[in-house]
Amino acid sequence: MQYLHEKLCADFAVSGNREPDFLKRRVDQSMLSCGERHWLGHTLRGQAPHSGSVQMRTNDYLSIARNLRIANAEIKALQAQGHGEAISQVFVHDRLDQHRAFERRFAQLMRAEDAVLCMSGYCANTGLLQAITAPETPVFLDIRAHASLWEGVAAARATARPFMHNSPEHLERQLREHGPGIVVVDAVYSTNGALCPLADIVAVAERYGCVIVVDETHSFGAQGPRGAGLTVALGLADRVHFRTVGLSKAVASRGASSSDRPVTWSSSGMKLTR
Repeated sequence: MQYLHEKLCADFAVSGNREPDFLKRRVDQSMLSCGERHWLGHTLRGQAPHSGSVQMRTNDYLSIARNLRIANAEIKALQAQGHGEAISQVFVHDRLDQHRAFERRFAQLMRAEDAVLCMSGYCANTGLLQAITAPETPVFLDIRAHASLWEGVAAARATARPFMHNSPEHLERQLREHGPGIVVVDAVYSTNGALCPLADIVAVAERYGCVIVVDETHSFGAQGPRGAGLTVALGLADRVHFRTVGLSKAVASRGASSSDRPVTWSSSGMKLTR
């Protein structure tokens, strides 16, 4: 943001034009709020890490970000196949290339019907909710759900109905009042490290005929068989409709995946398995 502010000032100076007041107010406001959130009053303010410091802020849960075997495998894959076609996956999604093969392997690990590779966890969450939510559909989110999930509800122009953190009881009260909709939770919450009482949340959601979305970003790699996440660990893969996984945490990479629960197909449409 600081770079953007300086760049805008420089561009207007070169052109001889004064930056519009509405733009200056917006950038200044963003700079101030950013500083208030991330710096002013921070417990680490004034301290700089040194060679003997212990880093507590990493998302590299499995300590593989600097693994040379993984890095060399990535280099070989790029040298052999490049970055793929410079085209939206929408047009080539039915083609079996390295991306589609990864999606299928990921779905198998997650015990899901299929998976879609996305740019990031943020994109996976916003894109999924925007795709499955109509403006008239209520979306019930844990109050501590990730910001990208709230952004997805806003993008869908739907109404967010928050419920108290990790409270199936409050979720049920909200469902009784507002009717069925989409229930959204994190498997493990990044804000406080709490584990979602997922079995209880699923039971409540099912009683009211809801769709269930679980962000597994912070549980993938640390929960479940082969790190498949909390949903699989609890045996709920066939009861949770959609799961998202950001790949910048345990996988120590970039991108994300969105997967759906196992289904069987019939000539009359889709039948969800149990």
